Amino acid sequence: MTPPPPDRPTPAAERRIGPDTLVAYLDHLDAADRAGAVTLARGLLADGFSVADVLVDLVAVAQREVGRRWLTGSWSIAQEHAATHVSEQVVDALGATVGPPRRGHVVMACVEGEWHALAARIVTEVVRAAGWRVTFLGASVPARHLVSYLHQTGPDAVLLSCVQPNRLVRAARMVEASRAAGVPVLAGGPGFGPDGRWATAIGAAGWGASARDAVELLERPLSAAHTGAPPPPARRRVRGGAAPAA
Repeated sequence: MTPPPPDRPTPAAERRIGPDTLVAYLDHLDAADRAGAVTLARGLLADGFSVADVLVDLVAVAQREVGRRWLTGSWSIAQEHAATHVSEQVVDALGATVGPPRRGHVVMACVEGEWHALAARIVTEVVRAAGWRVTFLGASVPARHLVSYLHQTGPDAVLLSCVQPNRLVRAARMVEASRAAGVPVLAGGPGFGPDGRWATAIGAAGWGASARDAVELLERPLSAAHTGAPPPPARRRVRGGAAPAA
Protein backbone atom coordinates (compact mmCIF):
# COMPACT_ATOMS: atom_id res chain seq x y z
CA MET A 1 0.00 0.00 0.00
CA THR A 2 1.41 3.38 -1.02
CA PRO A 3 1.62 5.84 1.88
CA PRO A 4 -0.17 9.18 1.43
CA PRO A 5 2.02 12.10 0.36
CA PRO A 6 3.24 14.30 3.21
CA ASP A 7 1.29 17.44 3.98
CA ARG A 8 2.68 20.53 2.35
CA PRO A 9 2.29 24.02 3.77
CA THR A 10 -0.23 26.18 1.98
CA PRO A 11 1.50 28.98 0.04
CA ALA A 12 0.90 32.45 1.47
CA ALA A 13 -0.79 33.47 -1.78
CA GLU A 14 -3.50 30.89 -1.05
CA ARG A 15 -3.89 31.81 2.65
CA ARG A 16 -5.78 34.58 4.36
CA ILE A 17 -4.93 36.53 7.47
CA GLY A 18 -7.33 35.01 9.95
CA PRO A 19 -9.57 36.45 12.68
CA ASP A 20 -7.20 35.41 15.48
CA THR A 21 -4.47 37.54 13.94
CA LEU A 22 -6.89 40.45 13.63
CA VAL A 23 -7.83 40.12 17.31
CA ALA A 24 -4.15 40.05 18.31
CA TYR A 25 -3.46 43.15 16.22
CA LEU A 26 -6.44 45.00 17.71
CA ASP A 27 -5.15 44.11 21.18
CA HIS A 28 -1.88 45.86 20.29
CA LEU A 29 -3.84 48.89 19.08
CA ASP A 30 -5.94 48.90 22.26
CA ALA A 31 -2.74 48.98 24.32
CA ALA A 32 -1.10 51.55 22.00
CA ASP A 33 1.63 48.94 21.64
CA ARG A 34 3.66 50.05 18.65
CA ALA A 35 6.41 47.47 19.10
CA GLY A 36 3.97 44.58 19.32
CA ALA A 37 1.96 45.72 16.29
CA VAL A 38 5.07 46.20 14.15
CA THR A 39 6.48 42.84 15.23
CA LEU A 40 3.22 41.10 14.34
CA ALA A 41 3.11 42.76 10.90
CA ARG A 42 6.74 41.97 10.15
CA GLY A 43 6.15 38.39 11.24
CA LEU A 44 3.43 38.06 8.61
CA LEU A 45 5.86 39.27 5.96
CA ALA A 46 8.36 36.68 7.16
CA ASP A 47 5.63 34.04 6.82
CA GLY A 48 5.26 34.89 3.15
CA PHE A 49 2.40 37.37 3.13
CA SER A 50 2.84 40.41 0.92
CA VAL A 51 2.83 44.06 1.93
CA ALA A 52 -0.58 44.36 0.26
CA ASP A 53 -1.91 41.38 2.25
CA VAL A 54 -0.87 42.86 5.57
CA LEU A 55 -1.98 46.41 4.86
CA VAL A 56 -5.27 45.61 3.14
CA ASP A 57 -6.38 42.48 4.98
CA LEU A 58 -5.15 43.39 8.46
CA VAL A 59 -4.34 47.06 9.03
CA ALA A 60 -7.24 48.48 7.02
CA VAL A 61 -9.71 45.96 8.41
CA ALA A 62 -8.56 46.77 11.93
CA GLN A 63 -8.94 50.47 11.26
CA ARG A 64 -12.56 49.98 10.30
CA GLU A 65 -13.07 48.25 13.64
CA VAL A 66 -11.31 51.13 15.39
CA GLY A 67 -13.76 53.50 13.71
CA ARG A 68 -16.70 51.35 14.76
CA ARG A 69 -15.56 51.31 18.38
CA TRP A 70 -15.24 55.08 18.35
CA LEU A 71 -18.65 55.58 16.73
CA THR A 72 -20.34 53.30 19.25
CA GLY A 73 -18.64 55.01 22.18
CA SER A 74 -16.72 51.94 23.33
CA TRP A 75 -13.48 53.81 22.62
CA SER A 76 -12.74 57.44 23.35
CA ILE A 77 -11.32 59.88 20.81
CA ALA A 78 -7.99 59.57 22.60
CA GLN A 79 -8.01 55.78 22.21
CA GLU A 80 -8.91 56.07 18.53
CA HIS A 81 -6.11 58.57 17.91
CA ALA A 82 -3.57 56.40 19.75
CA ALA A 83 -4.61 53.29 17.81
CA THR A 84 -4.51 55.11 14.49
CA HIS A 85 -1.04 56.40 15.26
CA VAL A 86 0.16 52.85 15.91
CA SER A 87 -1.24 51.70 12.57
CA GLU A 88 0.46 54.63 10.86
CA GLN A 89 3.75 53.42 12.31
CA VAL A 90 3.03 49.90 11.07
CA VAL A 91 2.44 51.31 7.58
CA ASP A 92 5.77 53.14 7.80
CA ALA A 93 7.57 50.00 8.95
CA LEU A 94 6.20 47.91 6.10
CA GLY A 95 6.85 50.68 3.61
CA ALA A 96 10.51 50.58 4.61
CA THR A 97 10.69 47.02 3.26
CA VAL A 98 9.69 48.04 -0.28
CA GLY A 99 12.40 48.08 -2.92
CA PRO A 100 13.25 50.87 -5.38
CA PRO A 101 10.63 51.84 -8.01
CA ARG A 102 10.75 50.29 -11.45
CA ARG A 103 7.67 51.88 -12.98
CA GLY A 104 6.15 55.33 -13.45
CA HIS A 105 5.35 58.14 -11.03
CA VAL A 106 1.99 58.75 -9.36
CA VAL A 107 0.87 61.34 -6.82
CA MET A 108 -1.36 60.43 -3.87
CA ALA A 109 -3.49 63.20 -2.33
CA CYS A 110 -6.48 63.63 -0.05
CA VAL A 111 -9.24 66.02 -1.08
CA GLU A 112 -9.02 69.47 0.47
CA GLY A 113 -10.75 69.35 3.85
CA GLU A 114 -10.26 65.58 4.11
CA TRP A 115 -8.17 64.76 7.17
CA HIS A 116 -8.60 60.98 7.17
CA ALA A 117 -5.26 60.06 5.66
CA LEU A 118 -4.48 56.53 6.87
CA ALA A 119 -6.33 54.87 3.99
CA ALA A 120 -4.36 57.02 1.57
CA ARG A 121 -1.12 55.99 3.29
CA ILE A 122 -2.09 52.35 2.87
CA VAL A 123 -2.74 52.86 -0.83
CA THR A 124 0.58 54.65 -1.16
CA GLU A 125 2.57 51.73 0.22
CA VAL A 126 0.62 49.06 -1.67
CA VAL A 127 1.15 50.92 -4.95
CA ARG A 128 4.82 51.39 -4.07
CA ALA A 129 5.11 47.67 -3.39
CA ALA A 130 3.78 47.09 -6.92
CA GLY A 131 6.79 48.99 -8.26
CA TRP A 132 5.51 52.55 -8.71
CA ARG A 133 7.17 55.69 -7.47
CA VAL A 134 4.57 57.40 -5.30
CA THR A 135 4.65 60.90 -3.88
CA PHE A 136 2.31 61.19 -0.91
CA LEU A 137 1.07 64.76 -0.46
CA GLY A 138 -0.87 64.07 2.72
CA ALA A 139 -4.23 65.15 4.06
CA SER A 140 -6.30 68.14 2.87
CA VAL A 141 -4.42 69.22 -0.25
CA PRO A 142 -5.71 72.50 -1.78
CA ALA A 143 -6.51 72.13 -5.49
CA ARG A 144 -4.22 74.99 -6.55
CA HIS A 145 -1.29 73.46 -4.68
CA LEU A 146 -1.94 70.07 -6.24
CA VAL A 147 -2.01 71.54 -9.74
CA SER A 148 1.18 73.48 -9.11
CA TYR A 149 2.87 70.28 -8.02
CA LEU A 150 1.60 68.42 -11.08
CA HIS A 151 3.07 71.06 -13.39
CA GLN A 152 6.39 70.80 -11.54
CA THR A 153 6.65 67.00 -11.57
CA GLY A 154 4.54 65.70 -14.48
CA PRO A 155 3.32 62.41 -12.91
CA ASP A 156 1.49 59.67 -14.80
CA ALA A 157 -1.62 59.87 -12.61
CA VAL A 158 -3.16 61.28 -9.45
CA LEU A 159 -4.67 58.98 -6.86
CA LEU A 160 -7.34 60.99 -5.03
CA SER A 161 -8.85 59.97 -1.70
CA CYS A 162 -12.22 61.18 -0.49
CA VAL A 163 -13.74 59.57 2.60
CA GLN A 164 -16.58 62.00 3.32
CA PRO A 165 -19.31 62.65 0.70
CA ASN A 166 -19.60 66.29 1.76
CA ARG A 167 -16.16 66.84 0.18
CA LEU A 168 -17.34 65.77 -3.27
CA VAL A 169 -17.61 69.30 -4.67
CA ARG A 170 -13.98 69.94 -3.75
CA ALA A 171 -13.04 66.58 -5.22
CA ALA A 172 -14.67 67.60 -8.49
CA ARG A 173 -12.58 70.77 -8.58
CA MET A 174 -9.40 68.79 -8.00
CA VAL A 175 -10.29 66.30 -10.74
CA GLU A 176 -11.07 69.10 -13.19
CA ALA A 177 -7.86 70.95 -12.39
CA SER A 178 -5.76 67.80 -12.70
CA ARG A 179 -7.28 66.92 -16.05
CA ALA A 180 -6.65 70.46 -17.25
CA ALA A 181 -3.00 69.90 -16.32
CA GLY A 182 -3.01 66.75 -18.46
CA VAL A 183 -2.94 64.28 -15.57
CA PRO A 184 -5.68 61.64 -15.15
CA VAL A 185 -7.24 61.01 -11.75
CA LEU A 186 -8.03 57.65 -10.20
CA ALA A 187 -10.45 58.07 -7.32
CA GLY A 188 -10.97 56.02 -4.19
CA GLY A 189 -12.91 56.08 -0.97
CA PRO A 190 -16.56 56.08 0.13
CA GLY A 191 -16.85 59.82 -0.45
CA PHE A 192 -17.43 59.06 -4.14
CA GLY A 193 -20.67 57.26 -3.35
CA PRO A 194 -21.77 53.61 -3.37
CA ASP A 195 -19.54 51.67 -5.76
CA GLY A 196 -17.87 54.97 -6.67
CA ARG A 197 -20.86 56.01 -8.76
CA TRP A 198 -19.97 59.72 -8.60
CA ALA A 199 -16.30 59.34 -9.46
CA THR A 200 -16.61 59.20 -13.24
CA ALA A 201 -19.48 61.67 -13.15
CA ILE A 202 -16.99 64.32 -12.01
CA GLY A 203 -14.37 63.24 -14.55
CA ALA A 204 -12.22 60.65 -12.79
CA ALA A 205 -10.72 58.00 -15.05
CA GLY A 206 -11.79 55.27 -12.64
CA TRP A 207 -12.61 54.35 -9.06
CA GLY A 208 -11.43 51.55 -6.81
CA ALA A 209 -12.66 50.21 -3.50
CA SER A 210 -9.28 49.03 -2.24
CA ALA A 211 -5.57 49.61 -2.51
CA ARG A 212 -5.38 46.51 -4.69
CA ASP A 213 -7.86 48.17 -7.05
CA ALA A 214 -5.57 51.18 -7.30
CA VAL A 215 -2.77 48.94 -8.55
CA GLU A 216 -5.10 47.28 -11.04
CA LEU A 217 -6.42 50.62 -12.31
CA LEU A 218 -2.89 51.87 -12.89
CA GLU A 219 -2.37 48.94 -15.25
CA ARG A 220 -5.12 50.25 -17.54
CA PRO A 221 -4.66 52.75 -20.38
CA LEU A 222 -5.37 56.27 -19.15
CA SER A 223 -5.15 58.11 -22.46
CA ALA A 224 -8.84 59.06 -22.42
CA ALA A 225 -8.30 61.08 -19.26
CA HIS A 226 -5.43 62.97 -20.94
CA THR A 227 -7.43 63.87 -24.05
CA GLY A 228 -10.62 64.81 -22.28
CA ALA A 229 -12.60 61.96 -23.85
CA PRO A 230 -15.43 60.51 -21.77
CA PRO A 231 -13.95 58.40 -18.96
CA PRO A 232 -14.67 54.66 -18.73
CA PRO A 233 -17.43 53.39 -16.41
CA ALA A 234 -16.58 53.34 -12.72
CA ARG A 235 -15.10 50.12 -11.39
CA ARG A 236 -17.47 48.00 -9.41
CA ARG A 237 -16.58 47.48 -5.79
CA VAL A 238 -14.50 44.36 -5.30
CA ARG A 239 -14.90 42.00 -2.40
CA GLY A 240 -12.48 42.22 0.49
CA GLY A 241 -11.21 45.75 -0.11
CA ALA A 242 -9.93 48.21 2.41
CA ALA A 243 -11.36 51.62 1.89
CA PRO A 244 -8.65 52.88 -0.35
CA ALA A 245 -7.76 56.26 -1.02
CA ALA A 246 -7.73 55.22 -4.60
